[in-house]
Amino acid sequence: MMSWLYKIYLIAVLLVAPLLGVSQSTVLVWQDEFDYSGLPDSEKWDYDVGGSGWGNNELQFYTEADTNNARVQNGKLIIEAHKENYSGNEYTSARLITKNKGDWKYGRIEVRAKVPAGRGTWPAVWMLPTDWEYGGWPSSGEIDIMEYVGYDPNVIHQTVHTQAYNHLNGTEQSQSTYLETAEEQFHVYAIEWTEDEIEFFVDGELRFTFENEGTWQKWPFDKRFHLLLNVAIGGNWGGAQGVDDSIFPVQMEVDYVRVYQEIDELQITGEEYIPPYAGQVEYSVSNVVDAEFEWSVPDDAEIVSGQGTNTISVNWGNTEGNVSLDLTVNDETYNFELPVKLLTIPEGDDHVLDDFDDGNIENISNPNSEEIMFSFSEVASDLNVSYQNTDPDLWPKFIIDFETPIDLSDHESMQVRLKTFNKSGSVNMRIDLVDQQGLQTNKAPVFTIDPVSDGQYHDYHFNFSGNWAAGAPNFGETVNNERIRKAVIYLNYGFHGIDNASDSLWIDFLKMNAEPEAVSELRQTQKIKVFPNPVKTHFHLGGNQKETVNITIYNAAGQPAKQVNHTLPSRRINVSGLPQGIYFLIISDKKGLPKYHAKLVIQ
Repeated sequence: MMSWLYKIYLIAVLLVAPLLGVSQSTVLVWQDEFDYSGLPDSEKWDYDVGGSGWGNNELQFYTEADTNNARVQNGKLIIEAHKENYSGNEYTSARLITKNKGDWKYGRIEVRAKVPAGRGTWPAVWMLPTDWEYGGWPSSGEIDIMEYVGYDPNVIHQTVHTQAYNHLNGTEQSQSTYLETAEEQFHVYAIEWTEDEIEFFVDGELRFTFENEGTWQKWPFDKRFHLLLNVAIGGNWGGAQGVDDSIFPVQMEVDYVRVYQEIDELQITGEEYIPPYAGQVEYSVSNVVDAEFEWSVPDDAEIVSGQGTNTISVNWGNTEGNVSLDLTVNDETYNFELPVKLLTIPEGDDHVLDDFDDGNIENISNPNSEEIMFSFSEVASDLNVSYQNTDPDLWPKFIIDFETPIDLSDHESMQVRLKTFNKSGSVNMRIDLVDQQGLQTNKAPVFTIDPVSDGQYHDYHFNFSGNWAAGAPNFGETVNNERIRKAVIYLNYGFHGIDNASDSLWIDFLKMNAEPEAVSELRQTQKIKVFPNPVKTHFHLGGNQKETVNITIYNAAGQPAKQVNHTLPSRRINVSGLPQGIYFLIISDKKGLPKYHAKLVIQ
């Protein structure tokens, strides 16, 4: 419950709002006053857990729901770090997060806290993107409301990180404030975040303003973020001068966390694309204090719980429509709506993601820096991609957005047909799939293509079954293959790339198959004899055809293991170097059309 002192405080804020320049429509949407005891409120807080270094070579293991490291007592949240061996780490601590329990786009976020003293400590109050829609760190952004490193006493740091502005290239946007009592007294650290700027405050004094410069590389802050509170030990910054083991245990104390938003900044959150007849689908809005909530849904949907609260559960029907909310606060009623559409559910064995024959390339975007140039055109039902790339370390890419998210849980094998002359030697590719929340299939093994450079069409395949894992910065998470929203295609990228290269290629189609394509293509080709079979190093093709063919050898998972451009009637094919196992051969003509197949066992 809200304390009577806090109610007086809130009333006072609202009464003097015109004097402070705060809109009368500003409302309190999320808070934790820590007026209870025990573990942090599980309806508001979750935990990041582990001891992998967290990308900064940190030394602590973050525990989960352990009062030794995170607890509420005497009206304060205590995050406490200890010097103790735990799961291979020398220290323990806690990292609390509000992800999916408190996520906001715009508003005032304020935290009243007291930081720990001691060399090697690295406490922080900060925000990360909930959905990572612009890609991994730093592309989707980071907001550091307060950071503190113990070896530099009484200096508070407030920073933003984006693709254009980050510490890796020395362009981070930051402000440091000398605060003599940072370790002895509580201070209020806050941001006020709008679509135009983020203002950083210490004890109500504006210290730093970061403005929206209009590109996602510089301003990814038009998506929802969540809050993190933690005490790290050591690391690239916090441990730059070592760790003083005599200081432990150390604590960061938090008096309160409060989030305010303008009424017109509130949004209904929840699944915007759902399968027909989906059950128990949740929709919510920020929990405005002392507000009334009245929800409505389409006629063939049913609210099964939550009416009158800020979160409802809905059993959906077979009709697209709006989730609507009438929110009443301070005797004013405001209306919010979220359009909900149905997912794409593939029918049949194959589902074409894009065959580039509609004359529309507006769904293809180029989210790169100015050093990377792509051009796209549809030519004879193919997508022509031309590029000029000065620096492959920038990971050049283009993105194909699908009209609606697609459920690919039963269609996990990708097939891509393309051709290139690859005169520059730089046409190397990688294709990742991305879900509705922005998670990307970027954990090895990934779908890489080193294309045949003969100007003829060839098919390339990858089976995503078992390969839906996300890598950095979302280690341990899995891409939701029931909500695939886009394909990211890298060209001339990373250590595979070539500096100052330009070239082109043509893509006939991208599609997904219900089974590994090496197997499904057997249904539409003729069987050809191979001998010996099983084989150790070389095999021969049967028959007496006289033509140029392309041979692709797939492993049992449907992934290409070897490609050969071959002229019949020469029959001897070298497979030395391939691991033992079962393989499938697909033999295509010079136009890239599959004609023959065979099963091969390598011993």
